[in-house]
Amino acid sequence: MQNFDVIVIGSGIGGLVTATQLAAKGADVLVLESYLIPGGSAGYFERQGYRFDVGASMIFGFGQNGTTN
Repeated sequence: MQNFDVIVIGSGIGGLVTATQLAAKGADVLVLESYLIPGGSAGYFERQGYRFDVGASMIFGFGQNGTTN
């Protein structure tokens, strides 16, 4: 069993920045994410050769159910 100094839950922008800063200072960091890819609202998806930023739809509420997708 491996031991970590820090476990970061969630790989959104806050989690990724925190993890990289701690790792840069020498901490042994594990990042846990339940979604398929890291990035949270900083992620993107591709359709028909175009890349779409997920963050814009989260901020401005372009989703069909409420203010987020």
